[in-house]
Amino acid sequence: MRLPPYYGLYTYLIVVVFHLYLIVNIEYIYLFINKVLYVIVKFTMSTQTTEYILTDAETGGRDPAKHSLLSLYMTLVYFKNGVPTLKLDEADRETDKQLDLFEGTYGGFINSNAMSLMVKPNSGNYVVEADALAVNKIDLVAHDKYAITYDRAGDCLVDYLLSIRKKSFFDSTKIHRLVFMGWNPEYDVRAITEHLLSSNQRAKDVFNATMSYSSFDVKSIAMANKEQGLLPPDLHLSLGNVARFFNLNTENAHNAQADCMLTLEVLKCLLEDQKQK
Repeated sequence: MRLPPYYGLYTYLIVVVFHLYLIVNIEYIYLFINKVLYVIVKFTMSTQTTEYILTDAETGGRDPAKHSLLSLYMTLVYFKNGVPTLKLDEADRETDKQLDLFEGTYGGFINSNAMSLMVKPNSGNYVVEADALAVNKIDLVAHDKYAITYDRAGDCLVDYLLSIRKKSFFDSTKIHRLVFMGWNPEYDVRAITEHLLSSNQRAKDVFNATMSYSSFDVKSIAMANKEQGLLPPDLHLSLGNVARFFNLNTENAHNAQADCMLTLEVLKCLLEDQKQK
């Protein structure tokens, strides 16, 4: 096929004119792209929901950095119509109810929303107080038989956090970082940081990249309610005391999983009292 005369020149001129058009209108194109991006970001932000990791750690004493971490439970929570709700997939619900059975057999369990671990020091040398063991009812001999080491538990924590990130990757309703929730969660975070992250760099890196520096302290909600006269002025604000005030079952208190579930129920009661004020 024979090309017409000056075909190359015409093509060159078309390209030049097109680029001149882009240069002249580059500001408008830039503004258009920015407007599109703004709409996308605004829509994404308006549909985001914060996800919390409700956490409880049982230790061998009052000092989370000094005394051994013995058990840890985490589960995802989000707010649905203003009510804190467990974020369990249907396939996980029955499994989550059976965590105690798995703990006694395998030393822990992880599903897509919850993690439960029995843990022990890498050295095998526990630092505990008799009073603490009497409270959490942990038999160290039986515990040691099934518990996994801190380093292995750190790997489990990585698996758990990355599984959450993987589920959230294509979901615009998820935020980048998760927020700790609990009854005085600073205590639990210190225990995790000291025992599971200090000798496991990968766990430390994933933890820092995934978890927010903020936390949701349910005890602070109880303190606010007490100041507003919604709780008795002489009520000592322990989880058990506040739970009993709301006539909640505290039979299994000081078990990591049970305390998480109790904290969630207490939070619901505290928020409901605020609504009715």
